[in-house]
Amino acid sequence: MPMASDLAAAVDAGIITREQADKIAALAEARAIAPAMAAPAEPVSDPDEESFHFARGFQDVFLTIGIALLLVGAGIGGTMVAGPGAGALGGAVLAFALAWHFARRRRLVLPSIALALGFAVFAGVAAAVGLGGEGWRNILPMAGRFDGPIPVFGGGVAAGVAAAIFFALYRLPFALGLVAVAMLYVVIGSLTLILGPAVFAGIAMYALLVLGLIVFAVAMAFDLSDPKRRTLRSDYAFWLHLVAAPMIVHSIIALLVGSGRMAFSLEDSILVIAIVVVLGFVALVIDRRALLVAGLGYLAFAIGRLLSIADIVGGGGVAVTLLLVGATVVVVGAGWRPIRRWVVTNLVTGGLRLRLPPASLA
Repeated sequence: MPMASDLAAAVDAGIITREQADKIAALAEARAIAPAMAAPAEPVSDPDEESFHFARGFQDVFLTIGIALLLVGAGIGGTMVAGPGAGALGGAVLAFALAWHFARRRRLVLPSIALALGFAVFAGVAAAVGLGGEGWRNILPMAGRFDGPIPVFGGGVAAGVAAAIFFALYRLPFALGLVAVAMLYVVIGSLTLILGPAVFAGIAMYALLVLGLIVFAVAMAFDLSDPKRRTLRSDYAFWLHLVAAPMIVHSIIALLVGSGRMAFSLEDSILVIAIVVVLGFVALVIDRRALLVAGLGYLAFAIGRLLSIADIVGGGGVAVTLLLVGATVVVVGAGWRPIRRWVVTNLVTGGLRLRLPPASLA
């Protein structure tokens, strides 16, 4: 990168003009700071590390904090002055305007993530309010209560379109995950509108499982097309796996164990542990940890219930549960490479093995 003093000397000597010097400096700065948001990611030495692009340094974190405060302030202020719909619309416009600088010109990943989230949420809330939603406090919980299907559906569509626009303009992988989340609201709103809240409540977990599997399938398509994880397709898959995992884990356990049950029985606890083990096996095969992470809460609750039923640790059940789950995570995390190498080598055959991330030799 040329020094400012070198450029100034070149201008003084008449070699280049001041305008040319400014353009050279701007180009050099952009090339020095641009992460791989619109270009292939740098090759990684080991796909097992599951690397993804996030931030260059604390400067990005500092900017992101400022952007978050600015957007929240704009949303609150706009709501106080002009109502929730107009306030959300103003916040969406502000987020999009800031994205033109931080996402397009400076290509900063973490600030762009905050702006994509703000743009999608503001757009979704603005649409939901325009379709009959009352405001911020009740729009987001509507989907969980299976009421207000028109605002939920419209808000999901608007948020999904906003996230898709952000992704199309800036190729930000996180925006693809936002599209998947918005589709959850679209599905809930549309099926509630068609079937009615009572009927949809009976099939909600099936719908959640199907949507989670669809998102998972798209993520796997990206993963299988880039087994060594050297391009942005790996980052696309990362965020989609992060969205799909809780949908799949929660719906499977709710369907097999029972939705809304606050206390597992002995049989329920054993079943939950078995489900998490199976999900952990899948996570090892595809070399993605999201499924395993999404099941940790259920695993801890199931182990805690087993200890309580057996009454072998007295009042120390919480401590022992945390120790067991923590030790499991540490052992699996530290031994991920050799464990995965054994699983892939001995239990995965055929062409699938060739399309999966190669098992580490470490």
